[in-house]
Amino acid sequence: MLDKINFPKDLKKLNIADLLILCEETKHILIDTITKIGGHLGASLGIIELTTALHYVFDAPDDKIIWDIGHQAYVHKIFTGRKDKLSTIRKTGGLSGFCSIFESEYDCFGAGHSSTSVSAALGFLEANKLQKKDNWIIAIIGDGAMSAGMAFEALNNIPKDGKMLIILNDNQMSIDPTVGNLTNHFANINSENNIFTNLGLHYIGVNDGHNLAELISNLEFIKDNLDKPLVLHIKTIKGRGYQKNDINCAHSISLTQAEGISYNKVVGDVLHQILENNKKVCIVTPAMISGSGLSYLAKSFGDRVFDVGIAEQHAITFCAGLVANGMIAFCSIYSTFLQRSYDQIIHDVAIQNLPVRFLIDRAGFVGQDGVTHHGSFDISMLISLPNFVIMAPSGGLELNKMINTAININDQPSAIRYPKTVIPENTIDITNEVLEIGKGNFIKNGKQIAVLSFGDTLGCVIEADKILQNHNIDITIFDLRFAKPIDVKSITEIAQTHSIIISIEDGGFGGIGMAILETLNNIRYKGYFKALHHSCEKFIEHASIEEQKRQAGIDSKEIIDLILNKNFSKDYI
Repeated sequence: MLDKINFPKDLKKLNIADLLILCEETKHILIDTITKIGGHLGASLGIIELTTALHYVFDAPDDKIIWDIGHQAYVHKIFTGRKDKLSTIRKTGGLSGFCSIFESEYDCFGAGHSSTSVSAALGFLEANKLQKKDNWIIAIIGDGAMSAGMAFEALNNIPKDGKMLIILNDNQMSIDPTVGNLTNHFANINSENNIFTNLGLHYIGVNDGHNLAELISNLEFIKDNLDKPLVLHIKTIKGRGYQKNDINCAHSISLTQAEGISYNKVVGDVLHQILENNKKVCIVTPAMISGSGLSYLAKSFGDRVFDVGIAEQHAITFCAGLVANGMIAFCSIYSTFLQRSYDQIIHDVAIQNLPVRFLIDRAGFVGQDGVTHHGSFDISMLISLPNFVIMAPSGGLELNKMINTAININDQPSAIRYPKTVIPENTIDITNEVLEIGKGNFIKNGKQIAVLSFGDTLGCVIEADKILQNHNIDITIFDLRFAKPIDVKSITEIAQTHSIIISIEDGGFGGIGMAILETLNNIRYKGYFKALHHSCEKFIEHASIEEQKRQAGIDSKEIIDLILNKNFSKDYI
């Protein structure tokens, strides 16, 4: 059956029996493909029947289907002209792992973060009214996305009329099982009196999301008889049909297991010791218990490890409240999701100078998840805020020391950013050592040329140095450790003895490079300065982390080429 399907119009030629065969074939092609190449498998397996029913009943791309997060949309991609490219998903030049308006007219709205679908759908609906259009607008929200405040902001704003369908894909999961009062509400929902009906929305539910005939019947009824916003509530099983029994229902299949220890494993080990020794320490994370390596901490210290669901803004202010009332709070959060809470960081943490400790996971390029998940902006976001201390480790032992340092910073907020990659050491022994705040570390003293590194980019600097030594070029290598406060004393010392200074960071424009430039300007440095960072002119698409760094020019090759081929004598800051 799948051979017959190239676009949604082909689905409409099949009967129910054929569609059921199609669903089974689609399940197998998803499992066979994604288990070989990696990707988000569980969410798409859970809504094969829903996707089939949607494209059977409605008329995309005229009817607009908006997928929340977008990692639910693999089946949608198969049915909308991209079947033959499925094996390229998340690879360089291949299909995005999420929805992308640049990829297909059937992807009417891009998504990589959670809980945006209802807001976007509402925008499409009001645009329809203003333009006298009569097509359906459909938002599929699920996989924990209904727990976010943004979803309720949109629900609060929905009008009483217009062809808008919100499908609640209730699978009781995000990456981990969903938490909180909403989960209990949906589990025991009253069809006549619930959160949706109380907001004035028509509600149909709860339906079996794997009963294809029932889904088609309900969707046909809605399409033919209703013209007002409504909620269709379906129950599905995330990862349905995948035999491997894991806690996150095959949320994401990863095939590349780099040798070594992950940075978040170091975080977990160090925090475990801290939690044992200090009863005031709490950990807060927005739906990233397993993603940030905190699962075993939650098992051991459940009353002090809080998963608040997909609610980044709440997570930050919750931490601020904990700290304001005498506790010590670490907020463990991906860099890309930190962006969603910037106002709370400013208003509730920085202005009040509360010592919330941020553990910023997945900082820098993240590889196959691509543009929506890169941690490009955390340095530039935080470095402009008064009161912050910002650190980045070059390895596991440095990360250990920085966590120790942060727990002793009791008069201002602090942040430690660390990458998705593994630590350069084979292992670390937990230490209680702390760092001097604002003090960097000379790794190697050379002449004329100095390379200043922030975070794990130190590895590529050391790699470049090995090649440059073959060309009789002796560079100074300096690990900044701190973006704020920056080590003005050491940078001044470097400027006095080096006519060429290069900085490198796995982050965006406006970060450590700009801070160094400001320092050099203040001391009237007359040499050459070059900052290597993520481009401020383009987003780097999905690829391997190594390829993304190469495209951005923050790898050892860029340092070598810059030093060997540049006519420095003509360049000044």
